[in-house]
Amino acid sequence: NENEKENEQQRKSLLDTLTTSVKGKSPLVVKHVKQKFVYIPSKFKSAGSGLIREAYFLAALQHPHILSLYGWAKGGVAAFSKGSHYDSFFLILERMDGTLSQRIKEWRKQLLRYKTTYLEKKFHLEDVLYCGRLQVARDVSDALDYMHSKRIIHRDLKPSNIGFDLKGNVKLFDFGLAMELRSHDSGRDYQHGDANERENEDEWDDAYGRVGTTKYMSPEVTFGLPYNQKTDVYSFSLVIWEMMALEKPFKGVCKAQHRKMVTERWIRPPVDDAWPNGVSSLLECAWAETPRERPSMKEVHASLEQIISQLRLRRRKHRPLSSTKKSFPSSSSIRLSRSDSSNSVTTADTTATTSVPSSPRVITQRRRRRPLR
Repeated sequence: NENEKENEQQRKSLLDTLTTSVKGKSPLVVKHVKQKFVYIPSKFKSAGSGLIREAYFLAALQHPHILSLYGWAKGGVAAFSKGSHYDSFFLILERMDGTLSQRIKEWRKQLLRYKTTYLEKKFHLEDVLYCGRLQVARDVSDALDYMHSKRIIHRDLKPSNIGFDLKGNVKLFDFGLAMELRSHDSGRDYQHGDANERENEDEWDDAYGRVGTTKYMSPEVTFGLPYNQKTDVYSFSLVIWEMMALEKPFKGVCKAQHRKMVTERWIRPPVDDAWPNGVSSLLECAWAETPRERPSMKEVHASLEQIISQLRLRRRKHRPLSSTKKSFPSSSSIRLSRSDSSNSVTTADTTATTSVPSSPRVITQRRRRRPLR
């Protein structure tokens, strides 16, 4: 039977993966409901449904930057009906070697080390660090763009749900709150205080429900209004901000204060002018008040690609000439390189773009000349 042969090959492949260690660790882990939830029926039900939901989406998604699913309990979801054991239904997933939250703490320590060295002033190592962080953001945006093309939204984007596998590849995980949208966006906009919009919510055949983590939650989710893929764009903008600022957004703000600041006064985290050109305008568009004003994830990905290309160009401009002995460039040559880099990167489109042109667009901003260090 062809099915039996295929199943046998899959079993052999899984065994080979289990016996191949990376960094001295098994490359796979088993995920199940926590044992303490067995005695709390409401939490056991919630955790179990989240695990089932995660299995459903991971089985349907195949992307290099999305966590891989290798298997689940033989009885499937029916295993839950045979008893209340916490491990009656489980998933076999690839092992993560750390989360983005942990990596941000490492970046903060790394930046402090470089800022105290002579090389940071000469070779713009801060740009190198920015480039590495933006590459992580680019890979995550690629995974989200793939999900959105299948009309699946994550709904709980935050650094602790983004990780790195044993080989250092970026992976998006924790799909316990993910959702598949039912129909195409009607294209209508809303204002959170408009009663007529709230009466016609049925016209949006999209998602409802206040789910996610408060600090990364979009205004429409906070207000209980219908939402679509653009809620992930808003959450992802705060993830990018955290990667650049190396600190939590709205630190020290409680839930009530956050709701008032973000959804009523439209306050956003401060943007540093020293960040690479294009990041500020990207964030301002991505965390806009209404979903229609925000770019698609494909446009976010294209903008990140352009920003990374500009940083690489700067690095090539400031790279010292090769010679038998390492020589440090003079301050005058550094000033000339800065000017050349600025002129070579700047294009005719130097004004901020807020309208939505044909997809994919690249969000640009007037280039600011950075002061000499």
